[in-house]
Amino acid sequence: MKIGVFGVALSSSPLMSQTGKLKFLDEMETVRIQSKALRDAGADLVVAVTHTDFARDLDIMRSRLVDVLLTGHDHDLRLVFDNRVVMVESGEEGQFVTAVDIFAASGARRQASGYVVAQFPHDRFRERDAGPRNDGHRPAPRGRALKELDVALGTTNVELDTRSASVRSHETVMGNIICDAIRHATGAQVGLTNGGSIRGNRLYPAGHVITRRDILGELPFGNRTVMVEIKGSDLKIALENSVSEIDNRAGRFPQVSGMRITVDAKAPVARGSRRWRSPESP
Repeated sequence: MKIGVFGVALSSSPLMSQTGKLKFLDEMETVRIQSKALRDAGADLVVAVTHTDFARDLDIMRSRLVDVLLTGHDHDLRLVFDNRVVMVESGEEGQFVTAVDIFAASGARRQASGYVVAQFPHDRFRERDAGPRNDGHRPAPRGRALKELDVALGTTNVELDTRSASVRSHETVMGNIICDAIRHATGAQVGLTNGGSIRGNRLYPAGHVITRRDILGELPFGNRTVMVEIKGSDLKIALENSVSEIDNRAGRFPQVSGMRITVDAKAPVARGSRRWRSPESP
């Protein structure tokens, strides 16, 4: 069996990441071009590995241009099979292992079905002393850089929740800490960051010693902190945008400092319609 594989990223990637001079086409246009090229090259089965949201996943699946869609971005565990195309999303951070079986009935087009194999606890990647190998060789000791990651920064007095479902849907203590740090570092009146930038997906118990490793795990992207002067009306527009996809747990959800906002999540998604108010805004 000849299997063709191609990748797709969101066309909006330049708005969310530092992509340099890379050009991003429409996702469906990319799927059409790549799947045709692979079919023309003799692929029996075409696999798309994508970073696309659920709405676009359904578009790709319904197009019948691919046989297997391995997707991400929404951080869900999702398995869909319509007897033609299988779509699999395996959570995030290696939470789940999923498998896809490929099969073909006599004279029929090859098809696939997916299922969950296992789920792993969050401490699965903790470092351990590997000990000597069979040949007696012992792994090299951790370098200075790795030791620096274990430097303690402080101890938590309360539980810290950085799970994706939390930082993308409501205020969290970790979000407050990060935004307070932004204000302290810049001298700004208001601190604001998107919940999707907090990536640890963990629960830290009270009494946990926070290290540099923890902070890098929570903020892995190397984003730049900037301070700008804007009008209150522009800030309101930004906040309205940030709460426009609460139901989808979108990464744009705001974590804030220096202000308090109240959101009507049941209001229609349109500028100003969710009627946020900020009694403490400057």
